Amino acid sequence: MNMNYRITATTHAGFSKAKSTDGKDFIVPFGCPEDEVELEIFGRPGNKKAAISKIINPSPRRVPCRCPHAGSVGSVFKKCGGCSFQYIDYPKQLEEKKRLILEEMARKKVTDPVADVIPSPQIFGYRNRMDFVVGANKELGLREKGSFRHMVDLKECHLISPKMDAVRKMLRTWLEKSPIVGWNRETDKGHLRYIVLRETKNTGQLAVIFITYEENIDEYWDDLSSILPPEVTHVFCGVQTTASDTSVAENYQVYKGKDYLEESIGGVTYLIRPGSFFQTNTDGATKLLDYVLGLSQKTGAKHILDWYCGSGFFSLPMAKHAQEVVGVELDPAAIAVAKESVALNKITNAKFYDMDVIDFPLDSKYDLLIVDPPRAGLHPKVLAHILEIKIPHLIYVSCNFEALAFQLKLLGQVYDIESIHPFDLFPHTPHVEVVVKMKVKS
Repeated sequence: MNMNYRITATTHAGFSKAKSTDGKDFIVPFGCPEDEVELEIFGRPGNKKAAISKIINPSPRRVPCRCPHAGSVGSVFKKCGGCSFQYIDYPKQLEEKKRLILEEMARKKVTDPVADVIPSPQIFGYRNRMDFVVGANKELGLREKGSFRHMVDLKECHLISPKMDAVRKMLRTWLEKSPIVGWNRETDKGHLRYIVLRETKNTGQLAVIFITYEENIDEYWDDLSSILPPEVTHVFCGVQTTASDTSVAENYQVYKGKDYLEESIGGVTYLIRPGSFFQTNTDGATKLLDYVLGLSQKTGAKHILDWYCGSGFFSLPMAKHAQEVVGVELDPAAIAVAKESVALNKITNAKFYDMDVIDFPLDSKYDLLIVDPPRAGLHPKVLAHILEIKIPHLIYVSCNFEALAFQLKLLGQVYDIESIHPFDLFPHTPHVEVVVKMKVKS
């Protein structure tokens, strides 16, 4: 006799929790809170992973997926890892993200209130960059959900704009006809590994970036240049000389356009190199930036220190409202881009240093510290340094609320939390940005 389960919640890893009336619980893909389902349970006894075999009563929060690859129960295409929750209505996605943050804060005994999640201005077509995997059989797509080795050959993608998707489809057709060899992830052999698309939403530029193994695309360029639409303003090729599976390269050859793109946000022009990081959701990041700038201005800070500054996303516009802004970042390529953007915008009161933040010499003049660390959060030595120097105001921008919650408890030794504000920059995924404003205890 089959046992019915109820989907109770989503998880931070992009799955869902299923619980039976007698207390048995499992982790499943493609479950929407309030679904009543039957499960197919596999593996050894005690295994907590299962799959939904049948939806008996769908949740009122379940919606049709726009994309056939998005992973709904019973779909022919149900393994793409690009989206986790496209079948959950968007307001419920936001509720689930806030719940996950609150639960993690409670586990770490952080009791300060959390604001509602600020929604993304767009929930489809919001991504300005997508790294498409090239397969051994000329597939072009994304990785399967939960798999690094296997991929899904996409027919369509709704996370990018229609213009970007049209270019993706054109390149997919070119791949089928071209003699170029795709990349075999079982043997680590081949030539073309990734095709990365980047779009500047406010300036109308679109780049195609080929990531290859050992050789560039010279022998294919005449053919490619004849079919690329005029919407493609930039073409680059980055050569990987190792078997490491990554979609960036140290150096890029320019085949079309300048050796950088330009994006304009809030009166600042950002220079973007083909391999450099830039916030993936332009309109969502604009909301995030406006909020952080507002927090900064309310402090009245004149000397601002921006740790893990990247290529200056926060630092550059903050220079308009401060006497001095200093950005520190370990990645020399990111700092080089930041310095070029300073010159491009004729900013005279912002300086950038490529060094470990722990080695940056401090003095008492700084009145605001901004940190935007990688997913692991602040290094313990950096955290101890912050507690020691006690800069009056602290803004912590986090892409990992689990690491954030743990570190907020430690920062509470010196700082009081003034606000916790989440932003959804990644609809249909479990990811969420959180901005925390803190002030040294009086």
